Amino acid sequence: MAIRGILLDKDGTLVDFFRTWIPAYRAAADLASRAAGEPALGDRLLRLTGYDPTTGQLDPASLLAGGTTQEICDLWAIEAGVADRPGLSRELRHAMEARVSAHPIPVGEGLVNLLGRLVERGFILGIATMDGETVARSTADALGIAGSLSFVSGFDSGFAPKPAPDMVHGFCTATGLAAGDIMVVGDTSRDIEMARAAGVARAVAVLTGATPVEALSPIADIVIESVLDIESILG
Repeated sequence: MAIRGILLDKDGTLVDFFRTWIPAYRAAADLASRAAGEPALGDRLLRLTGYDPTTGQLDPASLLAGGTTQEICDLWAIEAGVADRPGLSRELRHAMEARVSAHPIPVGEGLVNLLGRLVERGFILGIATMDGETVARSTADALGIAGSLSFVSGFDSGFAPKPAPDMVHGFCTATGLAAGDIMVVGDTSRDIEMARAAGVARAVAVLTGATPVEALSPIADIVIESVLDIESILG
């Protein structure tokens, strides 16, 4: 069956994960450190959730690489040990999302034109992200790709987060497509597992995130360097 819809991950697939999110994580970790009155807490929070600020290495299976912003902020607020943990979690999430919304960096030049060409060819496009829906939409606006999207889903859009198949089901409901019409494109094992659970036609992995090819090639139908190469596999 021919592909009719393409459901895209956002961070690490459309957005340069390291250049966009690591500065946001650092800023939020510093905020938690100040709230706790513990100067060393920021680096400890980053390491706890998968990022080594000394080496710049990110664990592809970590919370920072694939968890929701809410999960990260809730854990950091607990570790900070402040009295108002929910309040600190909200403050941390706002700080992360505000920075990312204001300064998203695409994975490469030509992203806007690529998505425009895909729409012109008749493909229906959507985003499924572990970020919040509001920041996903504002990021799409900032990148200039919002007009090419028929569906945007975040972890707070009412669907179970990846690797559950719910975001794919939501895309199907919103567009009238069947799972067998859809290709999922993402940079993490959670993206591929979501695709498998939903029974989509093709699960495609990209290497612009934190997950190495060794972890993606055994589980994806195909691995490409970047979403910018997607036309090469569409025929």
